[in-house]
Amino acid sequence: MEKKTRKRAKKKIPSLNQSTRLRVFIRDKFTCYICKVRARELPHHPQMATVDHVLAVSKGGTNKMKNLRTCCYKCNTEKGDK
Repeated sequence: MEKKTRKRAKKKIPSLNQSTRLRVFIRDKFTCYICKVRARELPHHPQMATVDHVLAVSKGGTNKMKNLRTCCYKCNTEKGDK
C-alpha cells in the first residue's frame, strides 16, 4: 500500500495596499535596491518602481516594512524569488 503525500497549503498574505507601497518608495527615495537607478512610476517601463520582498512570500516572508524594498521592474523580474 502506497502512502499518499499531502501538499502543504501555501500561506496566503494580503496584497500590498497603495499606502504601504508609497511608504516603501518614499523611504527608499524611489531608488532600486539592486541597480541603484532611480525607479520611475511609468507602467510597463523597465525602470518602473516595484516593491520587492527581501524574503520571498513563498519562503515565509511577510508584508512588513522591514521585509519590503524598492526595485525597478527589470531587476525584480530578473531575480525571481531568490
